[in-house]
Amino acid sequence: MNLPIKRMATSLTIVFLVAAAHLMHIGGAIEGSAFNAYVSYFSDLFIPLAAYYILCAAEVNLPFLRPWYLKMAVVFAAAALDETGQYFGFALLGRTFDPLDYLMYAAGAGLGALVDRQVLARLLPFWQENPSK
Repeated sequence: MNLPIKRMATSLTIVFLVAAAHLMHIGGAIEGSAFNAYVSYFSDLFIPLAAYYILCAAEVNLPFLRPWYLKMAVVFAAAALDETGQYFGFALLGRTFDPLDYLMYAAGAGLGALVDRQVLARLLPFWQENPSK
């Protein structure tokens, strides 16, 4: 398997794992205030992480997306724009404005970049061959 296909396959596997976690509703085993935190912030953390890896898959055909900080900024900006729209009554992906969502979006995009640069780059030799700058 060549390098771009391996990068795309790895990136999309991460996206599918995030989707599976949502479909399995893993929060069903949590109770009380932990359940409220899960319901409020799980998606706000992991959807930006998945979006980061969608951009990792896209960078094969869109080389301007290769820098990790650009992917992180694009993901955060898109999520923050949606949250700001919620504040003004334009609900696209969510309905309730919560200023803490901005923090979770930044954490999710940052976690995506951290895993990209510190985990995948060290564990997968092919990930380093075409590094996100």
